[in-house]
Amino acid sequence: MADPPILVPPKMVKSEDLHHHALEQLPSLAYCINDNPRWGEAIILGFQHYFTMLGTTVLIPSLVILNINGHSSDLA
Repeated sequence: MADPPILVPPKMVKSEDLHHHALEQLPSLAYCINDNPRWGEAIILGFQHYFTMLGTTVLIPSLVILNINGHSSDLA
């Protein structure tokens, strides 16, 4: 019989290890992953995300159906 696996608890993470100080390492960054953009920039990025998702959920299936000799009535 094989011995049961030995479970080792994860090491405790210190709070100072969670901050990587990316702006100190890469000073050309506009903002880090945890920073929030300004409202105007957030609205523009929201529209960009909306148009990207619209294109992938509508345009790509439409092109695929037409390329496999389907009809526009085949779209769900």
